[in-house]
Amino acid sequence: MTEIQRKRECLQKLLVQQVCFKNLVKRNKDREIQRHRDHSQGTAVDHRMTDQEKIPLPFIVVNTSSQAVVQCNMGPDRSDVLFTFSEPFEINDDIEILERMSL
Repeated sequence: MTEIQRKRECLQKLLVQQVCFKNLVKRNKDREIQRHRDHSQGTAVDHRMTDQEKIPLPFIVVNTSSQAVVQCNMGPDRSDVLFTFSEPFEINDDIEILERMSL
């Protein structure tokens, strides 16, 4: 693979990430606007998103079989986490999840 091809692929990935992030921001703003409309129409819904509704970026999602045994050990300062799986698992980053959500 030439250097130019490699750089093109990197640029393409960055562009996909940017589109995903912009779509996520738009989706969140649209939700806030809809909540505000519901609130102004007398519905007892707060128009602001709660911290529980927000997902901080970046994040990862780990998938495995429902029959798998997963052990999780965390360091005292919670900065190190060790997972042990009894079956194969898959790790997906935030970009892949956003792509799967069609964002």
